[in-house]
Amino acid sequence: MSTTSTTATSTPRSTATPTDTVSATVNGTEQDLAPAAVFDRVAFHNAGVCSHCFSRIKEVEHITVAHGAVGTRERRLDTRVEDGVPGHGEVADGVFAPRTFCETCGSQSGRALDDTLSQRQAVTFARTLADRLQEVGVDIDESFLADAVRTIRRDPRTRGLDTETFRVATKYAVIHTA
Repeated sequence: MSTTSTTATSTPRSTATPTDTVSATVNGTEQDLAPAAVFDRVAFHNAGVCSHCFSRIKEVEHITVAHGAVGTRERRLDTRVEDGVPGHGEVADGVFAPRTFCETCGSQSGRALDDTLSQRQAVTFARTLADRLQEVGVDIDESFLADAVRTIRRDPRTRGLDTETFRVATKYAVIHTA
């Protein structure tokens, strides 16, 4: 009786692990980030990026001021600035602080909206997120990131968890690409 064995072959995959780091220029300085931290540091908690659709809403310039201290100067990019709405953002006596709105999704001050994204929006925003990651030097496979978002969103338990979906998909895409 003869036995034959077959060996499964697979395409080479990344040998990166969740504990490896990637380099990114965050807030004007080169930083090594764990894959799990990339989304939060580069996109979600970045004042220059909309937390809802990941479009660029401000240009944050890091400058050196007196005695070598580092400061920032912000400039709004392609945003509508409104004078204010009575009762909201009132500074004093009918004077209203201007508000920045994301030109792409309309989010005020670039904050993530409460509405759950559709599958199509999530995949579109994943591609925009990939652009932001590449801008700071994070090598990312845009198609893999979009596929990861699509796959995570298929599970009914995660469908309404947009921020968490992008966070996990970014982590997997960074590990995959490394």
